[in-house]
Amino acid sequence: MRRQKTILVPVRFLVGLMAVTTFVSCDPDTVTTPVAEITTPWRFSDFRLESFYVTMRDGVRIAIDITLPHPVPTDARLPAILKMTRYWRSMDGDVVGWREAAAAARGYAFITMDERGTGASFGTWPGPWSEEALEDCNEIVDWIIDQPWSNGRVGTYGSSYAGMSAQMITTIKHPAVRAAIPAFTQYDVYADISFPGGIHNEWFMSSWSEIVLGMDRNEWPFDPDAKVKPVDVDVAGLLRDSAIAEHGNNGDVYFDGTAQATYRDDVTGLGMSMQELGAHGRRGDIEQSNAAIYSWGSWVDHATAHSVITRFMTLSNPQQAVIGPWRHGGGESGSPYQPPGTPPQPDEESQGREMLNFLDRYLLEDGTTVPTGENGSDSYAVDFTATTGYQTRWHTALDSSVVYRDRRNEDEKLLTYTSPPLTEDMEITGYPIVTLHVVSTHSDGAFYVYLEDVAPSGYVTYVTEGQLRALHRKVSDETPPYELVVPYHTFKEADGEPLVPGEVTEITFGLHPTSVLIRAGHSIRVAIAGHDAELFERYPAVGGPVITVERNSVYASMIELPVVRR
Repeated sequence: MRRQKTILVPVRFLVGLMAVTTFVSCDPDTVTTPVAEITTPWRFSDFRLESFYVTMRDGVRIAIDITLPHPVPTDARLPAILKMTRYWRSMDGDVVGWREAAAAARGYAFITMDERGTGASFGTWPGPWSEEALEDCNEIVDWIIDQPWSNGRVGTYGSSYAGMSAQMITTIKHPAVRAAIPAFTQYDVYADISFPGGIHNEWFMSSWSEIVLGMDRNEWPFDPDAKVKPVDVDVAGLLRDSAIAEHGNNGDVYFDGTAQATYRDDVTGLGMSMQELGAHGRRGDIEQSNAAIYSWGSWVDHATAHSVITRFMTLSNPQQAVIGPWRHGGGESGSPYQPPGTPPQPDEESQGREMLNFLDRYLLEDGTTVPTGENGSDSYAVDFTATTGYQTRWHTALDSSVVYRDRRNEDEKLLTYTSPPLTEDMEITGYPIVTLHVVSTHSDGAFYVYLEDVAPSGYVTYVTEGQLRALHRKVSDETPPYELVVPYHTFKEADGEPLVPGEVTEITFGLHPTSVLIRAGHSIRVAIAGHDAELFERYPAVGGPVITVERNSVYASMIELPVVRR
């Protein structure tokens, strides 16, 4: 989605003289709510934690923890949160953390993985965020969306090192990864923490390296009795111990890395430069993912405030960002106007709820679910008598009233898809975007899509519409003549593409913007037509085309709804 203007929204509370401030890309489906005013619905009252190995392409076993609502309804389709860490996914004896429990209560699966060569995972850790580790994440995402409870959507989350992981995972450009929350982390590793101002941060880099190498020996530096958690079947910890034995050749980020560098492009003993380590060096991949990004940082936490601003101003992804006066991780105030140990404002759980609210917009609430079957499709013989009437949005320009009456009878002439009744009110504000995978018997045709509100009584209310002639379906990568947040079609002769009868074709376009509140108990309907009689020219001029809409795991037709969460 192309970003329009950006706005700065101060949240209505201060800590001393240091504000908690949010930034938001001004997109119709990206709405910011002050953190202090969030209320969170809990859909599930219990959860379960499982831990096991997932085997990678080269046989390396990756340890994961997964927290799920319990029980998971058989028809549930849950979004997932993925966190990759090299700080141990959990310690032996740990119970489920509040963040994982809150996510499960909201209806998420929360997966934490020990990075390859760390924690209880097998293999060797060559250095931070290696290509091997990112490919592991790609395979873990594949595993997630293959689960019967998955809705096919994944968000990434992490703080500090895991925060960099959260943004680096977007570089794999997996279509299921829709959003990322990098918290209290860097954008440019060289300038933001390792060499601020080009000066080696020797104390931090040597201390950090010593800590993580100790963890790779199963030694927690702050508690000699703490150990990394084995997976569930590894009761005696023998598999964990075998994994730890493989960590002996892990890279030393200080001696093998930063101590050998002066310039950001110096290749060190780790076999890579600082330019390659930072997310800033993967800008193109992050932007191509189009994952929505919610950055968190602090005015007094090394360079994380600068990192948040740099990321926000640089990347074209839909973005939201928060900066506040917190210590690293957000668990305590860091304001110089407050005494040490002052609780953070807002508290950690409020911060966590706001992060889940963000993920809801991209993983849960846009009304689409990726189909799991391979053969779903529906055929529709175009009815050329279908119409929206004689008092429409197109007639009012000539001084007509706008009157869309009950559409239920007219919908019988169309191909319709209707959601189950909503369990709560839903506000849709912005541009819905439809993507259809279709097969036609003809080389030309028009596609009309109507968004409708179906009341419990059966009354069908028109909400908005969009239409596109198949000839103009090419989505252009040219810069449009004005700002757009919907797919850009040039309508130029050079871009005209007749349909190939019998061949699956993608057609995507935006509907006209709307702002509507669909009440709980009502359903959302998408109705598809091939003509609007008395209004538009007929395509094709003669013949009776039949179109087939594919809706399966290979060709997932969908509508994306810009849902506003209050």
